[in-house]
Amino acid sequence: MGLVIPDGFGLASWHTKTALDAEEMVWTVGLDLSSANDIPNLPTLLSGVWEDHLQALSSTIVTLVRTVLKVGPSATGPTYEDAPNTAGTDGGALLPPNCAVLVRKLTAHGGRKGRGRAYLPGISDISGSLDSSGTFSTAEATVIDTAMAGLDADLVADTTFGPVQTVLLHSDSTTPYFISSWVTSNKIATQRRRLRP
Repeated sequence: MGLVIPDGFGLASWHTKTALDAEEMVWTVGLDLSSANDIPNLPTLLSGVWEDHLQALSSTIVTLVRTVLKVGPSATGPTYEDAPNTAGTDGGALLPPNCAVLVRKLTAHGGRKGRGRAYLPGISDISGSLDSSGTFSTAEATVIDTAMAGLDADLVADTTFGPVQTVLLHSDSTTPYFISSWVTSNKIATQRRRLRP
């Protein structure tokens, strides 16, 4: 069962490609749109926060080709896009195509319903400390945590298109939970199907 996007909420997605693979890799997060000022142009903000916080951690052969906002309700809400075509700036080695950095989405609610995850593709900043078991340093994990916290803060602080706040959407019609923090696992994840649209 897919995610339900209630009225007043949206699903943001960042689509990247590498020079070695023409197929897009995607990661997503829910957004509370109740205070947004310019929803049709919100993908411009989504592109901007990636450029401000994840571009420097992403490989030079990775390009953010588009950001997409699907607005709720799921069945009838519109979809808006931006096409920044912005390349990463980190010169580290890119992870294999079936690997990504795993970041957990935590909320104030307990249980499985109170947590989610995102698989961030194209992050090469970790390559300098990555070992043969797929583990990288806690210092590098902290760098990614800081980037994700900055992305969150910029979405909340923006008054041109936003403000918007990240949320955890559910597969039922219950109200989404606000994301309180992002916590990076310092072991890379191999979940190829979650990297595809």
